[in-house]
Amino acid sequence: MVLAKNDLAVIVTCFIEKGWTFTRIAKEFANKKWNYRSINRVLAKYRHTGPANRKKGSGRPVTAMTNESLAEVEQLCQSQDDKPGTHKSQR
Repeated sequence: MVLAKNDLAVIVTCFIEKGWTFTRIAKEFANKKWNYRSINRVLAKYRHTGPANRKKGSGRPVTAMTNESLAEVEQLCQSQDDKPGTHKSQR
């Protein structure tokens, strides 16, 4: 189950400030239909990493927006100003 950032904040806040366990959090927010396992994972992650943010370096690395590729695209766009119809096709 994917939880929104608001939900993560609520779970961690209830755990820290109110001292609730994951079962109590699930019972108090029954309308959210949070799974005990999901709440337990969020709290375990909080205990391990601290805040509910993602760990540094997690996720897909950005490769398309590098300085080299941006410069190449800008150069291609500028080269078409004086020679219309000579652009490179995506195919």
